[in-house]
Amino acid sequence: DFLFFPFIIIVFIFILTLLDRDIEHRMPIFKM
Repeated sequence: DFLFFPFIIIVFIFILTLLDRDIEHRMPIFKM
């Protein structure tokens, strides 16, 4: 599904954010 891939990306970023609060400083591309 085309909706499955974006969902995985969102979950992945969410988990990274939970594990590392400074994820935005390391990966500014995720900063909206």
